[in-house]
Amino acid sequence: MALITGLVYSFKIILGLSLIHSIGLWLHQPTIWAMITIVVASDPDFKTASKIIKQRNFNTFLGCIVGLINIWLFGENFYSLILSIFITICLSHLVVKQPNWRLAPASTIIVYTGFFLKNVYGDFSPTYLAAQRCIEIVVGGLIALGLSFCFTFFYDKVIKKSQHHT
Repeated sequence: MALITGLVYSFKIILGLSLIHSIGLWLHQPTIWAMITIVVASDPDFKTASKIIKQRNFNTFLGCIVGLINIWLFGENFYSLILSIFITICLSHLVVKQPNWRLAPASTIIVYTGFFLKNVYGDFSPTYLAAQRCIEIVVGGLIALGLSFCFTFFYDKVIKKSQHHT
């Protein structure tokens, strides 16, 4: 049974990655955050995948919004980043106690990436980085959720039905 579960996970993830990669090629956009979301949010059970995706979306948006507000108020600097992370962690724990709260401060750091990598890669707009991450997280989540729905339906209707007939 463990092998079958591993095969289902692998097939679902590969299918999702192929789909988002094709979308990225078509739009001429990188899709790294969507790919990560598909892997992280993959679960054959629709309810579990839905819960993971909701938590991921909430924490990503929280981290990006707090980071952008602090950049707007205090500029791009290390102290602004520290304040953003502090606020993000507090809000994440205050609003909803979630097991994936670490995504919120991680998203804040991603918004500040342009500041830290400016000398290496040139200027990146924090707004662009936040928007790109949020959009890709949502798209990747929708793909993972759609696949989970299909796989849950397939399991309930086909696999369980065939097990009852044997």
